[in-house]
Amino acid sequence: MNIDENISKIIAKYIIGTINPDETIILSEWLLDADNKRMFEKIVDKNRVIDELSKLELIDSHKFYREFEKETKRRFSINYFFKYAAVIVLPIVLAIVVFYISKQNYGLKDESIKFTAINSGEITLIDEFDNHHILAGKDTTLRLSQYDLFLQNNYIKYRKDSIKANTRPSYNTISIPAGASYKLELSDGTLVYLNSETTLRYPIRFVGDVRSIELISGEAYFEVSHNEKKPFIVNFGSNQVMVLGTQFNVYSYPNEKLNVTLVRGKVSLNSSKSKRIVLKPGENASWKDNTKDILVNKVDVKKYISWKDGYMYFEKDRLEDIMTKLHRWYDFNVFYKDNSVRNFTFKMRADKNANFNTIVDRLRETGRIIIEEKGKDIIISNVIR
Repeated sequence: MNIDENISKIIAKYIIGTINPDETIILSEWLLDADNKRMFEKIVDKNRVIDELSKLELIDSHKFYREFEKETKRRFSINYFFKYAAVIVLPIVLAIVVFYISKQNYGLKDESIKFTAINSGEITLIDEFDNHHILAGKDTTLRLSQYDLFLQNNYIKYRKDSIKANTRPSYNTISIPAGASYKLELSDGTLVYLNSETTLRYPIRFVGDVRSIELISGEAYFEVSHNEKKPFIVNFGSNQVMVLGTQFNVYSYPNEKLNVTLVRGKVSLNSSKSKRIVLKPGENASWKDNTKDILVNKVDVKKYISWKDGYMYFEKDRLEDIMTKLHRWYDFNVFYKDNSVRNFTFKMRADKNANFNTIVDRLRETGRIIIEEKGKDIIISNVIR
């Protein structure tokens, strides 16, 4: 069942408080249907409206909602509304959101080519003897001479009583395939969330005065178990992050801009090319292209860590960078007819489990680019040629 344009406008007017008596009767009759009532409850949910506005990239959704709530709480004359004509667009914008939500929930027929998620491969584990092991399936147990390792529901964990004590650390290297993400528990209880196409080298048991691991490539989010006597160090390239116990994200894919985002606690960032930097919660450190300079900015951390919760969040990201990240999850090739569109910026949130066509449609709806689909290829060009 799809919601029609007329009822969309009536619901929009109900939300902003301009519905008239005749429209109230129409709405009441429409709500007698149980499915309609469930739909209505979703539509008038403030947080959902804000979320859908953000997906559509129409406006600054939180600012928009605050403004129309403020305006509707006060009683103005009709002349005031016409004097400040921007308020008139509210029913139009909300009607669009109402229609979009209804389309999303009830599913209009999609005739476009279906881009599928990458069929994620197997996890590769290289042990201390350089032997390669494959972890496949949802529930796997790997029994080796020095330890037992379990994989269950994307969670990788060592059985602690199976790890033999050594005076020197024995290292494992784990590689996550495209189209997948996993959570790894280290021997000290630290949790590491590993994103698609990530490789991490770590000791199966920490030995000595420091806990040191290496992010060879990719992206990882760390929830470090606190230990004042043993700092936790993440090495990536010629850089390292040192902490005692905290939560932070490291982005270190080849040929992409490095960055570190601190969520909680405090970290010390050391680089062979620049001076030591201490980050505070909510700060992001990124390396300027082809320079040794590190830029530190206050950021919305959800942009950098939402991937571990199943979402990709883009906030004024370049189209080319968005496509690079999507390519790690979906089986497609991208070509640009106009190089200028590579630098177009977009704001959107995407569910990593969603169909790729849904994301493509959101980009189309901005009206800024043309996207053609040919098999597994998408060709992007500028609307203005």
